[in-house]
Amino acid sequence: MTITAYLVKVEARTIRTVQIDPAKSYEQIRSFIGCDRIDMVRIDRDHCIVVDDDGMNDELPCFTEAKGYSGPLAGDLLIVGVNAKGDTVSPPPVPSRTSREA
Repeated sequence: MTITAYLVKVEARTIRTVQIDPAKSYEQIRSFIGCDRIDMVRIDRDHCIVVDDDGMNDELPCFTEAKGYSGPLAGDLLIVGVNAKGDTVSPPPVPSRTSREA
């Protein structure tokens, strides 16, 4: 079973879904965000952002700020879900907005 994640290509300003094989997750995640080492930033109970662990030192051209996180995040990002045990899982679905809310 694969994990669905959201790949944010910051410089291109795109977001797309990607599939991750849990048996190869570390290698695939590194390939998606283009780095050698990763770090996971917990942004709420159900989500983490995977970032380049060396991004702040690598002089990357783009930074992102995440609400509720104190520092900038450098480079491309991968948004994943997290379960109660701390395992990486597919993020919960985003509730659809009605026209009244939009």
